[in-house]
Amino acid sequence: MMLLRGRRSTRSRWFAGMLLVLVTMPWGSLPAHADIISAFNDFKKGDYPHAFQEFLALAKLGDPLAQFDVAAMYQDGHGAPQSDINAYAWAALAAENGNARGKELADEIRPKLAPGDEQAAAAVTAAYTDAVLQQTLLPDLSQGPPVTPPDPTLDCNRSGVKMYRGPYPVAARMARLQGAIFVEFTVMPDGTPRFPRIIEAVPAGIFEGMVRDSLLRSRLSPAPAGSAPVQCTVPYNFLLTGHRVGGARDSMDDFETQLGYRSNLENLAQDGAPEAQLVYGLLLDGPFKEAGVADDSEHAGLRWLIKAAQAGAPVAQFEVAHDLLLGRGCRRDERKGLKWLQMAAEQDEPDADITLATRLLRGTPSAGDVTQAKGWLERVVGQREDDGIPNSSQDARLLLAAILAATPQASLRDPARALDLLKEVHDVDVDPTPFEVAAAAQAAEANFSDAARSEQAAISRAGQLGWDLAPLQQRLSLYQSGKPWYGSLLQF
Repeated sequence: MMLLRGRRSTRSRWFAGMLLVLVTMPWGSLPAHADIISAFNDFKKGDYPHAFQEFLALAKLGDPLAQFDVAAMYQDGHGAPQSDINAYAWAALAAENGNARGKELADEIRPKLAPGDEQAAAAVTAAYTDAVLQQTLLPDLSQGPPVTPPDPTLDCNRSGVKMYRGPYPVAARMARLQGAIFVEFTVMPDGTPRFPRIIEAVPAGIFEGMVRDSLLRSRLSPAPAGSAPVQCTVPYNFLLTGHRVGGARDSMDDFETQLGYRSNLENLAQDGAPEAQLVYGLLLDGPFKEAGVADDSEHAGLRWLIKAAQAGAPVAQFEVAHDLLLGRGCRRDERKGLKWLQMAAEQDEPDADITLATRLLRGTPSAGDVTQAKGWLERVVGQREDDGIPNSSQDARLLLAAILAATPQASLRDPARALDLLKEVHDVDVDPTPFEVAAAAQAAEANFSDAARSEQAAISRAGQLGWDLAPLQQRLSLYQSGKPWYGSLLQF
């Protein structure tokens, strides 16, 4: 039997370096490279046992194509012992989820089954039906109340006193490049944004610096006295609309071409290509959400992201997790969100690793929390791109450097490595934080003159941004008197 007939795959230049390493779910261990394309490639190579485990992992997440492929492999005895009952079970489930070939296969097998076999087959897949997954894993897109109560540390409903936005980057405008950025940042009680962290950038390496600069120069309304910092997520969209007749529709066409899609992105997504589903979902959830183009139905972007997540795309798994944890476009459900976040993080999706780290560092973290956060950040820093250059995540390097420079846990401190990490952090000249981290690391090495200069550079920048200077001046006083400072430079 020929598997995956007619399925097309595509690879955007934007996602060319995605790493797929390991997925773990509470009901069992899932194999490495558990995405639909790698499973198909393993099948084509004749590595049936590995392909079967990959397809089975994704079938359990609710992917109908993987469910059909599991059924076909059971029927043919490829990668697993031949079993009509198991083949029928997964074919019937694929059919229930809209897969036409699953229905054909189920209809072909049904006459061969003995009395009672259909009930036995139903038990095989009972935990992975859409109804069960809606309860245990998939986002609830209804308008009901949050499953998990709102988290006050995520309550970002503050008006902007001064929301700064820099000009469209000249090089991007000249090259007719469009893009979208999702950025997460901390808002201090005084209304100043800190620690901008790029969650998604389309395309990468074009707009991030301008967005970081814009956020740091912004100012939100202060919170009541005694309030804690809160986490905010904001989209920045960069569209060159109006330069041709058709406006937003032409912008979508140009965006597809820019990302390397020569045919309609929606068609590729409908055809089952997970990266196309991911990109299309992000576009509909971001720059084109309100543009009235393509699929503008309710939750359209999130629905495509769910499909890509079920097909094993770790970026999509992170995006679904992020929406569940925030209650964005779905009912907030922390239990489901953490499942998807863990899956994405264990596939080395860097934003998932960073999110787990920042969650551990909230408030007053324990020594164990700091140790675990360091571990997640080390995973990101330890990643390498195809050409061997260190992974470009600025955020993980800065956060890890802050821990290594100033943590009260002497066993975790490594000021020399903190300074090395800072050398790989770019586009942050406006941000006082890297200078603060450098100062703490230099003081930990007893280089107090350099520490004082770095802290003065941080104070100069913080003053321009309207930060509360008292903590920085206290640290400067310590360095000037020849004493180090240990504590948390990170507030989440």
